[in-house]
Order: sequence, then C-alpha cells, then structure tokens
Amino acid sequence: MGLHPTAIAFNSDSSRAYVANSNDDTVTVIDIAAMEDVEEILVRPNVSLPFGSMPNALTLSSDDSKLFVANAAITPLRLSI
Repeated sequence: MGLHPTAIAFNSDSSRAYVANSNDDTVTVIDIAAMEDVEEILVRPNVSLPFGSMPNALTLSSDDSKLFVANAAITPLRLSI
C-alpha cells in the first residue's frame, strides 16, 4: 500500500481492490483473496514530472477494463487494465 490512501474501488466481482495513494502518485492493486498487493500503478502522466499528481478518487468502467483516476493537481487519467 502506498502513502496516504484516499479512495478505494472494487472490480465487479470484488476480487480486486484499487487504492488511490495521494502522497506517492500511485494506485495499488490488491488481490482480495490473497490479501496482497499485486501491482503499483504510477499515475503521473510523465515519469519525469515531480511528485504532485495526488490521485484522490477512482472508479472502474462497467466491464472492468478501464480504471479512471482523478488527480487533484493535474488532468484525470484513464488506464486500460
């Protein structure tokens, strides 16, 4: 889990949780059955940018194929997952 978790969303069968971590510009993907982190997604639009995207809300598309992330400091992102 990242720093300062601010939001959580679950996929349609609740097997995965997506947690927005505002203080390190990431979203953590958690496998619920295993209760472990399986991925950290950097949500800065460009890795060369400094810290500060601050993801603070997220949701999944109805088919679970896209994760929408609202960043407090920059433009929202759409990620294919």
